[in-house]
Amino acid sequence: MGKINSYEYPDTQLDTLLKAIDILVTKFGGQANDEKTFAEAIGHKTNQSGTFIQKMSDLRKYGFIEKRGLIATPRAKKMIKFLTTDEKQEELNTAIMEIKLWRDLYNRLKNINPSLNDFKIQLVELTNDRDKAISQADTIRNLYIDALSNYREGVVKNVIENSLENDKKLSKQEYKEGGKVPESILILKSGEVDISLPRTETNIGILISILNELKSEMKKPKTK
Repeated sequence: MGKINSYEYPDTQLDTLLKAIDILVTKFGGQANDEKTFAEAIGHKTNQSGTFIQKMSDLRKYGFIEKRGLIATPRAKKMIKFLTTDEKQEELNTAIMEIKLWRDLYNRLKNINPSLNDFKIQLVELTNDRDKAISQADTIRNLYIDALSNYREGVVKNVIENSLENDKKLSKQEYKEGGKVPESILILKSGEVDISLPRTETNIGILISILNELKSEMKKPKTK
């Protein structure tokens, strides 16, 4: 796991990790009981190599395998055995944006393929670690580009719109204005934003995406 100041980030390219979880889900049924066998299946000679150990750490960082054992998470299973392409993309978007460094850089850059100079400037300002940001900018930029090349912002917006429409009636039935918010409901109110959704893992990811967009809007200069 790479680290720059307080930011931790995966050292393995996302595309490489996606191939690993594909093998874990399709060839091992979502669970590998023998670590050495799995290591060999994804191209390693041994499960004791630093590269393999790093890859396992990064798979956990993205939320693709459980904290213990070689067990695919529900997220990984949905991405490999998806019902719709939107379902797959939604899980992938959430995984990418859970990496704080990727999320904060994307909110600043609004670009999945920034120039090295622009990336370096934002990395220095964001991490406040000038020496490491300058020396590692090229490596971190390549990892960022690889990860964000799998991100599709439009899918998040479509998921938000569909969820709001599908869950509107259910949320209103379970929650009345002014009353105590049930544990089964998520509420977000700010200005023109007024959202209530059932408390699910998917909807939590949706609200995180909305809050990130609100944060980005706040950073934009106000026009007079």
